[in-house]
Amino acid sequence: MALPHLSEASPDSRGQLETVQRQVISQGSVSLDVEDVPSAAVQVRTIAESVGGFVEQLTSTGVEERQQSTITIRIPQPEFFNVFDRIKLLGKVLNENAGSEDVTERFIDLEARLKSAAREELSLLSLLERAEKVSEILTIERELSRIRTELEQVQGQLNFLERRVSLATITVALFPPRFRVGQLPTASFSMAVSDVSQRVEELKALVSVGGGEFDQVFTTAQNGTERASLTVRVFEKDFNRVVSAIEAMGEVKNKEVQEGTGFEDDETAPPKDPDSRIDVSFVEKMPFREGQPPSASLSLEVSDVSQRLEEVKALVSAAGGEIDQIFTTARDGFEQASLTVRVFAKDFNRVVSAIESKGEVKRKEVQQEIGPIDDETAIPEEPDSLITVEFAEKESSNTGRWVAIGVAGSAVILGFLFYVAFQFGQRRGETE
Repeated sequence: MALPHLSEASPDSRGQLETVQRQVISQGSVSLDVEDVPSAAVQVRTIAESVGGFVEQLTSTGVEERQQSTITIRIPQPEFFNVFDRIKLLGKVLNENAGSEDVTERFIDLEARLKSAAREELSLLSLLERAEKVSEILTIERELSRIRTELEQVQGQLNFLERRVSLATITVALFPPRFRVGQLPTASFSMAVSDVSQRVEELKALVSVGGGEFDQVFTTAQNGTERASLTVRVFEKDFNRVVSAIEAMGEVKNKEVQEGTGFEDDETAPPKDPDSRIDVSFVEKMPFREGQPPSASLSLEVSDVSQRLEEVKALVSAAGGEIDQIFTTARDGFEQASLTVRVFAKDFNRVVSAIESKGEVKRKEVQQEIGPIDDETAIPEEPDSLITVEFAEKESSNTGRWVAIGVAGSAVILGFLFYVAFQFGQRRGETE
């Protein structure tokens, strides 16, 4: 049974463009410098409501004289240019954009597709009434489901387009006087330095001289390596100078700088507070190595967790390494262990290979050393290559244990039955 198919709008339908009412989407945006942002926001809402429109979205940020707002209003399409001009009178126009999009052809295409789909639905319903075979009925019902889904989609697109045509959209951004519209400069640094504490003090002095501020300072010392993380804010006029000074403090490992954009030059009205952010991370530069020591993480299934733990301990100790931590647990009869060890870089690959041989490797992640070693004869004072190991007992080990117990138990039971049979036989013989 041949089924009808949904067709696209025919070229003839597009000939209706000259005879139907034009369908136009109007939208615009304007940024204003106003004396009082909250008051101007109320005025924008009042203008929209006066022509039968409404506020679709309102967003406000900042406080007091630094408050700014963004308002999106929807108004009847015929009132678009009238409302747009009235809003521009509320303050100094910083930038504006207004335009219209003719969607008449899209309207005609969607309406044609809707009519075509409706005709196909009627045709399928007619076929369904005459269908006798189960296979035909199922095929027609699948087509009906498909065409009805498409009907809903096309109708949804048409409804959305109608709403956009009937109500124009205007987005209004309100800024206080002398508010500099744009993006402030920011920077982020990761530095390797010889003396972290000294560099932190130098940065504090550098920022304080320009009237800057510290948002946060964190310092840590782990495994003999000192680290510091700082967030500072400086005035935009000092931004480039501070950035250059930070670069000179050590070896730059990572640097990201976002230059300020779209600011109005107004030297007579500088910001009251420093607002250009700089994030700095200092890490102590090890004298014996420029790169990052290797590290590894392994997960293994082993037959005897306790035995493998002792073997790894002996292996690490023989290499002059250290055990950071060991955790052992037993859950549902299965033993598990987790340990973290540190070895010298020269022993790293040998130790990793030895650990792999302890059982079945389920997961392995290895980060080889990054960067060259300046002096091959310079050995670090402490082991610095981290290896994390997880041992889990194989299920087969417990299974074997229970099998052995089961076999032994069966032997005992069989022996007892033979004994009972033997005793019974003897007593019967004596009776006879």
